[in-house]
Amino acid sequence: MGLMGGKGGGKNALASKPNLLNALRVQTSSYGQVIPIVYGQNRISGRLLWSGDFAAIPHTSTQKVGGKGLGSGGGNAISNTTYTYQTAVATALALGPVQNIHNVWDTKGRLTLLTTSTQFTVPGGGGFFLPPGDGRIFHSGRGVGRQDAFSLLVNDYGSDGFTTFAGNQQTPMSLVSSSPGAGQYTLDPNTGQHTFSAGDAGKVMTITYVYSIPDSNSNGQPQQKLNLTLFTGTRPQTPWSYLTSRHPGQDLGYGGVAYVASSAMDLGESGTLPNLSFEVLGISMDWAQGLIAFKAAAAAPSLSIISTSAWTLRVWRTR
Repeated sequence: MGLMGGKGGGKNALASKPNLLNALRVQTSSYGQVIPIVYGQNRISGRLLWSGDFAAIPHTSTQKVGGKGLGSGGGNAISNTTYTYQTAVATALALGPVQNIHNVWDTKGRLTLLTTSTQFTVPGGGGFFLPPGDGRIFHSGRGVGRQDAFSLLVNDYGSDGFTTFAGNQQTPMSLVSSSPGAGQYTLDPNTGQHTFSAGDAGKVMTITYVYSIPDSNSNGQPQQKLNLTLFTGTRPQTPWSYLTSRHPGQDLGYGGVAYVASSAMDLGESGTLPNLSFEVLGISMDWAQGLIAFKAAAAAPSLSIISTSAWTLRVWRTR
């Protein structure tokens, strides 16, 4: 902190400034860290991939003190300057492709999205469901279950005889890109519209989705609050447009790596990255996709998948 004063009797100008940072503070660095594979939904921390364009933003306030009386003039004007910092960053999350990120935690707590489930009866000829227009903003779908009746004739060992076991169960619906048939639906990722076919007319659907409540500064979703862009980790993956325009030659695609990027992440007064963790909706539990991702991550020529089920994955290393 420095203090500077001017000359001129009782009209001195005093100014204080803290020591100015000129680069991002990084506490540790490492080589060869494992990129996690996220199945289902899990909370993980990120790993810094790239940073640059560190900037200091001055905040100056002036206060007049001293003087001989109201309106008499004189006294000192004290100027106080503090700095906050921002930087552009890219932070790796997990092996891709992932579906989305949900809640985000920072040093102040959780930036929350809301999850709800609602029932919808498909009308004759098919139809669609839209989230209510009460101000909520659709974020992502979390799946649809169809209510189907079942009836089983059971005879447990040692029982007095056969009995009927009946009720309703939720049958998972399949998400398709267009023209849904029975047991399928489409989803508009912008509006949250779920569309069902005539083959499911009269069926009761349980629709689960995620949404946010907007505030005065954003749509209420963590990505917008933190100025984050999500790259889901496709192969190949388009490079971040900010790097392409500002730092050509450094604009790697990071194919197969899901990451978030910000062109102006707020570092506060410390000049260090906030301690963020992310709730990642990871690789689909569709095993065909899951096994492809697993083999790609583990060097496919050295692995042979010998047994899979809904609960286990057995691998034999061939070399």
